[in-house]
Amino acid sequence: MKKAKKAKRSVSLNWYKRYKKRFNALYIFAWISLAIGILFSILLCFLVLLGVKNYNNSKEQITELTKERSALRAEIQASATNDQLKKFEQTQASLISGWTNSEDNYKVEVAGKKLVINQNNIFVSDNANILKADTKKKIYQINKEFSQFNEGQQLMIVTIQSLPKYTTIESFASDVFNQLGVGQADKNNGVLYIMSIDERKTRIEVGYGLESTMTDAQAGAILDDEDTIADFKDEAYDQGVNRILDQLYTQIGSITPELDLEIKNIEEHLGNTKVAIIVLLACIVICLISGVLFLRQTKKIKQQMNQLSDKEIYCLYLASPILIFTLRGLKAMIDTGQVMSKHAGAKRKGANVLVGNRLYSGSGHIITRDYDSYSSSSSSGGGSSSDSFGGGSSGGGGASGGW
Repeated sequence: MKKAKKAKRSVSLNWYKRYKKRFNALYIFAWISLAIGILFSILLCFLVLLGVKNYNNSKEQITELTKERSALRAEIQASATNDQLKKFEQTQASLISGWTNSEDNYKVEVAGKKLVINQNNIFVSDNANILKADTKKKIYQINKEFSQFNEGQQLMIVTIQSLPKYTTIESFASDVFNQLGVGQADKNNGVLYIMSIDERKTRIEVGYGLESTMTDAQAGAILDDEDTIADFKDEAYDQGVNRILDQLYTQIGSITPELDLEIKNIEEHLGNTKVAIIVLLACIVICLISGVLFLRQTKKIKQQMNQLSDKEIYCLYLASPILIFTLRGLKAMIDTGQVMSKHAGAKRKGANVLVGNRLYSGSGHIITRDYDSYSSSSSSGGGSSSDSFGGGSSGGGGASGGW
């Protein structure tokens, strides 16, 4: 009996020596991981410093460009002479004769739809009768300003009650734009905003000459404005159109479009840089904290393993874990081995112990007396009475605008 115990103790101690060597390798790996984490964090710190420098440089660029833009705007506006104003009146005389509330209407048929055009204000075709006189005057004044201080951009607003049959808002907007010839022919610098009440659809059509100033994404952002959509849902159409006008004016009405675009690009870059800096700082914190915690935990386990009694070593030998990463895991394996030591032919099943057809927990309590049935019922999952999806697929449909 003593010889058997001595033999078991010898076997367990030999196994334990080999296991400690394996664990020491893990301990060394923890140190290496921490060192790599520190080196990686240093590299990330360097990238953060570059990002901060880039961020500050971008802010300085924006400040300088903003000053340059303000000076240029003042210079351009101050250079508007009486001759230029006279020229504007002459070139527009054939189209408009100054603002007036009175209307001189004629009709233009586009794609089978008759649009009413007011010769006193050709920039508005309010066929749905939703715009107030002040809004129409605002559209007139915007176009007058474009002609005086810009390059003659034209902004037209068209409202209709419904689209022609079998026509999309995109195709109808293109037909209206091209048939009426919005914008200067040599510059293609027109913008058309059109809305259909019944279909609840809107569209911004942009001439080729303004596509760099008004991108598809920017036009989409204007149409998707939450306040504007809320106005349209409440049938406050005039208020919603005014919001659209303000955003279009800001986008295409600038007398310094190149500087505006440059500032916008730098601002976008500034935002991306800020996000990158935050992500890098988070990575640094995660690397250092995880490395330190891993090393501390491994060190505690190593100290605990050096203090194990012969009985605990034997129990650990019976459980034979591959690697242990936590103190709780070490205790669980010792408890499992202790249960195994009480039953001949015991096998470890995770943190549990299987003896014949009986399954014990690591603490020694019986989980089930019929492991085969228990294992079968556990793997079969729940019942078959619940509903499930039928496996259908989408055809790729969806909506792209409106309210």
